[in-house]
Amino acid sequence: MLVIVGIDPGTTVGLAVLDLRGSLIATESFRNKSTEEIIQKIYSFGRPLAVGSDKLKTPRQISEICAKIGSKAVPSKEDLTIREKEQVSEIYELSALNSHERDALAGAFSAYKELRGTVEKIRTKTEDEEFESILYEAIVKEKSLTGILKRKSLINEESDDAPLRKTEKKNPLSLRIDELKEENRNLKKALLESSDKVIELKNLLKETKTGIRSITEKMLDKKARIIAAESERQQQAIEELKRCLKDLKLKHHKLIELISSGKSVILPRFKSLGLEGRRIGEEIEKNSMIFVDEPAESAEILEMLARKSIKAFTYSKKAKKHFCLDRILFEDKRIVITDKAAIKRAVESKSEVDITQILDEYKKTR
Repeated sequence: MLVIVGIDPGTTVGLAVLDLRGSLIATESFRNKSTEEIIQKIYSFGRPLAVGSDKLKTPRQISEICAKIGSKAVPSKEDLTIREKEQVSEIYELSALNSHERDALAGAFSAYKELRGTVEKIRTKTEDEEFESILYEAIVKEKSLTGILKRKSLINEESDDAPLRKTEKKNPLSLRIDELKEENRNLKKALLESSDKVIELKNLLKETKTGIRSITEKMLDKKARIIAAESERQQQAIEELKRCLKDLKLKHHKLIELISSGKSVILPRFKSLGLEGRRIGEEIEKNSMIFVDEPAESAEILEMLARKSIKAFTYSKKAKKHFCLDRILFEDKRIVITDKAAIKRAVESKSEVDITQILDEYKKTR
């Protein structure tokens, strides 16, 4: 009986044997066996037609065995992955194989798939008693199938003149058994073909899952970057708020300290006398003091300030017509705080003669 063998070479050798229809005959592994002992083990299951492996390049030990036993080495089309080899074990419903037996079975199954088309083609064109010899010539000796069949046909024609042997008529039970055997072979063939399709679909599913995982990882990575950027922005905003709160607290404490001292003077703050002069004249009470960032020195503004006895203080020494402070203790957008001593110095340093002179000039123009 011709068989297809798979070998996983090494110190521990894995061995798997299939028949020509792909059915499993045996799987086993053994350590420290010589090449001759491995060959003896193979022949205990049948005559090896081909020896397969799970590698693209045939291992040296397999090449040596094939040369000695006259079998064809059939490497895989590519190095099989662990998952692909596990899928072959699943086809044969074998879950307890060690890695050497698993790899050997994958190699045998790969060789079977490679040779299956040729095996079935020869099976349909030959008689049972000639099948294995023709198959061996076609695969191992790599002879033309057409030439083999033509030669066999001539031999058969020569034997037509020989006395006909009496054919033995089979009983119905034997015929039914033969039919069932043939049906069983066809079912196994269909099962193996389906198994190939299952492997293809599983590989496709694996590739699809890998693609989905890659897309998901990219989406998650992008989302993570967006979240990280937003988190950093929020953290910066929080830090800025903390700084503002700290500044406000410091200002608050300073205000309380200044007000509590009894020596400070709070001045309402205005941006410009020129722009806000009318509002100052309407809202500020007589005998008040104000602070102005951009003081105006027009006679009209000075008349309004003098009429209401409003003293306009500034921090710019260029504003000669107003009171110039030499010290500011606290300031924000609405108020300026100085001390009474600074107010006194500013008032004393300002010559009222200048103001009277400007008022006189203004009255003359009216």
